[in-house]
Amino acid sequence: MKKQVLTLLLTFGASQISMGQVDLTKGLVAYYPFDGNAKDHSGNGYDLTVTGAVLTTDRDSAAGKAYAFNGISNKMDGTGLNFGGSKTLSISAWFKTSPTGLAFFLAGNGASFAAFTEDGPYAGLAISVPATNSAVGKIVAGKWNHLAGLYDGDSIKVYINGQAAGTTFHHGSNIYGSTPLTVGYYSSSFWSGSLDDIYLYNRLLSLDEIKTLYEGTNLVTGGLAQEDANRSMTISPNPVNRSFWMDKSEGTEVSSLSISDMLGQTVKTFQVSGEAQWNVEELPRGTYFVKAQVGDRIFSSKIIKE
Repeated sequence: MKKQVLTLLLTFGASQISMGQVDLTKGLVAYYPFDGNAKDHSGNGYDLTVTGAVLTTDRDSAAGKAYAFNGISNKMDGTGLNFGGSKTLSISAWFKTSPTGLAFFLAGNGASFAAFTEDGPYAGLAISVPATNSAVGKIVAGKWNHLAGLYDGDSIKVYINGQAAGTTFHHGSNIYGSTPLTVGYYSSSFWSGSLDDIYLYNRLLSLDEIKTLYEGTNLVTGGLAQEDANRSMTISPNPVNRSFWMDKSEGTEVSSLSISDMLGQTVKTFQVSGEAQWNVEELPRGTYFVKAQVGDRIFSSKIIKE
């Protein structure tokens, strides 16, 4: 999570699970970070039109970085999404709600797919090609939760807060695109709560990618010796306006530092030598990954640019 002082604990022990590098731009159909607006940051131009929904604080207490919906009339509307004739689909979204019945917070392509919450409390993904079925997982009411929903043409899988939560067999047809994307409602049913960081893909997300989207971290493992474990570095301030600095513990050899956006694209690279102050004033407001390289391993965690 993003905090005033962000401590990156590099714990690369022998028991660390290996993870591959992730590319969150591959197969990306639409991406809504909700950083002050409802524009699509995938480059595909699927911007949303906002009706009533208001900017609010996100899961890291950053103002104006998420949207709140009142469950009565607040909504967002977009165009039909092009999934390229694919049977596969993945969605990723952060949400906070206290469900009082079934309500959809995301629906697209003639309701061929929809993300929802319901009493329990549960959240899930529904697929309606050709008939309707769904998979659900337990959530924590009134708190920020992360949903990853996957459909491969034969089964619907749901991950809640990075953990597998439900699977339902459902053989269906292609995810077609004609009717508009709706957010915060579907038909005459409106959803109450807050939403942030919505991703839609025409492919299946890997477990590593789901973990990255949930934790905001990506660890690329290599052959680091056991004595190099449990080193730490501190990045502050966070949020940052102009510059941040990094203090590293003795013996932690950081060879490079870079800044990436939420799609994993590098936007700035630094060469690191001891303690230093790094200027990011030219970067637009938003959420980024700070990536530090230690030997042949990389650790990253999120930072807010104000």
